[in-house]
Amino acid sequence: MDIRAHTSPSRIGPWHSLETLEARVLLDGTPMPDLALLENPDNTVVRIATEFGDVDIELLASDAPLAALNFLEHTQAGDYGQTFVHYADDFVLGAGLYRINDQTELHRRFSPSFIDTTFVRSNIAQTLAMPVFDAMTGESNGSFIINLEDNSLTRDGSWVVFARIVQGFDAIEQIAAQPTLDLSQAFPNEPTARWLSSTPVATSDPAPSTLDNSLVSNFESVSVIKQSDSSEFLTYRIYYPEGYSWERVFESVHLANPGETSLDYQVMVRYEVGQRDQTIATGSLAGQDRVDLVVSEADLPSTLVRNSVPYAYEIWSTAPIAATLRHDDFRGASTDAFYNPDAVGSAIDHTVWSFSQVGLETSASRSFLLWQNVSDQAADVEITFYYEDRAPEIMNRTLGAHRRDGLDLSLVAQFDDAAFIGATVRATQDIVANLTRYDLREAGVEARLHDDNLHAAIAQLGTPGGGATAGVTPGYTRGGLDAIAILNTGQADANITFTIIQNNVVETVTAVVTPGRLLVLEGEASPLSVAQHGQEFTLRYDADIPVTVATVTSGFRGTSPPFAIFASTATHFAEARVIVTPSGSPSGQQALWLYNPSGSQSTATITFDFGVGGTATIFDLILEPGHGEFIRLTQLDQFGVEGEYELILTDPYSVSVESMTPFVVQAIQFSDDGVSEIGTLASETAVLLDDPSLS
Repeated sequence: MDIRAHTSPSRIGPWHSLETLEARVLLDGTPMPDLALLENPDNTVVRIATEFGDVDIELLASDAPLAALNFLEHTQAGDYGQTFVHYADDFVLGAGLYRINDQTELHRRFSPSFIDTTFVRSNIAQTLAMPVFDAMTGESNGSFIINLEDNSLTRDGSWVVFARIVQGFDAIEQIAAQPTLDLSQAFPNEPTARWLSSTPVATSDPAPSTLDNSLVSNFESVSVIKQSDSSEFLTYRIYYPEGYSWERVFESVHLANPGETSLDYQVMVRYEVGQRDQTIATGSLAGQDRVDLVVSEADLPSTLVRNSVPYAYEIWSTAPIAATLRHDDFRGASTDAFYNPDAVGSAIDHTVWSFSQVGLETSASRSFLLWQNVSDQAADVEITFYYEDRAPEIMNRTLGAHRRDGLDLSLVAQFDDAAFIGATVRATQDIVANLTRYDLREAGVEARLHDDNLHAAIAQLGTPGGGATAGVTPGYTRGGLDAIAILNTGQADANITFTIIQNNVVETVTAVVTPGRLLVLEGEASPLSVAQHGQEFTLRYDADIPVTVATVTSGFRGTSPPFAIFASTATHFAEARVIVTPSGSPSGQQALWLYNPSGSQSTATITFDFGVGGTATIFDLILEPGHGEFIRLTQLDQFGVEGEYELILTDPYSVSVESMTPFVVQAIQFSDDGVSEIGTLASETAVLLDDPSLS
């Protein structure tokens, strides 16, 4: 199989399945420290993740403002992530200066900086200090020590204390207890390796033959977990694997606070190669406020991220936040909402994601399958491709902690004769996976490169857990291809019942999918064939084993987002207006689709919010059990909303849907391709559609 990564060096592994796929609990880390442990509750708190546990430090901004700011800036730039403890004795650990890259070569950071020349705090145990090389200028290099005991007699006057450990000192003690090894001659290409004369290592007897990250004590990640002047920790996480900036790409992130009170946030990127971490934005959002962050402007190099290096997004916040990514490339615009794993809790295995249609229709298609590791452990990754008429094919890769990876599927040779292809991405750690696809209306590479017409584009998250026994999606209107793609990755036949609900009429169609196969139902064989032309409908499936299902759009035989498998009492769209053409003008019609999966009538409150100082449009919608409703944004007057709905076509806005019982909600683009987007689910509100509580 000819498979090559589209942006990174090839790392194709052996052709065999992963022998063990151990499920992890997403974000199963150390609890945040008690605010009472801080000397000043307004101080910034930074977490250092090590293999022995997390270490939380309080930055002492009032005692050493320059040094604390220096450390914070290095943290946000990602300078300390993946560095290792390079020196140890009975009194201190030295850190923050070296990392070992993927080629087992030593890299020393060169970041001259300037810190305080006054010494306010003594070098007592459990404090962190930076060296002052020049007492006149305050020159330093960003490295630091961790005091294991009271070193005030030897360190005061030359080392500025800028932080103290508030939680996790036992992890530091375990690093200090490791054997040490003289590595000063191990890296002949790095002259400053002479400082590695006493490095804590995993083993020194016998002396290791390989020098890599498994030998040393790494700071796997160093991240802010509480911002200054804030009383809340950044405990919430949402993710999206897509991110890329170069001269033709426009990319923006849209954030919305659906709550009534303010929240703090930070937007982080995790690069595929090279230095991994970077914080590109921090701030606060008032209740029901929104903000737009332009990352790449298409005609200029980005000043926020490294250009031409793929990355994934993470957004941390002090309260539930909604986010949407807009990514324009190949003259097509795609949008999708960030994924919130906390909303689904332990109901889903996040080590596996599935896609019922990643195939390519023409030579002009570009389809990117992407995944990000959201854990602090490296992962083995298995990608399986499924077909209609042949056995699955497997490839293997490795993925570093907090890294992302991907495939340009247009470079996979055997896909040329298969328009329909399913896929799963399975890992030994928790991941988030998505598909981004671009297609021309006209076939041909020359048309793709030179035609200025709008090109079709779509971004979608996969189905977490590798499938589900129930799902639902809007049917849009019948016409065109009207196909359904069903992926069965199980070991037995999947028996599926499709339910079509249109104008209060219910129709059912059954299908059977054999194990390890993709089934595409087209024409009269498609469940959509029983729907009436020209009218919207709701489509639900129920299966006896988990499957992955999606409709196939008629415009370019690409897939729409997979059937929703969760219902939630709160769903938020940070920027529904971004389902538009690259020029920014609306294309087609936008709508919201709501579905009530419960066994009783229920009410949803829908809020269109234009931010602080703007207007809010709020109305209630009552839905009968098992029914859906389309709300076209140009026809809100049908629901008693007068006047203000005209703003929705032009002004930026967010949408929140909160319901008495769990609802399924999607944002819809009624255009030639029928694109939809599942919003960001609020924390701890989602249930699977087959949950007995919905009956």
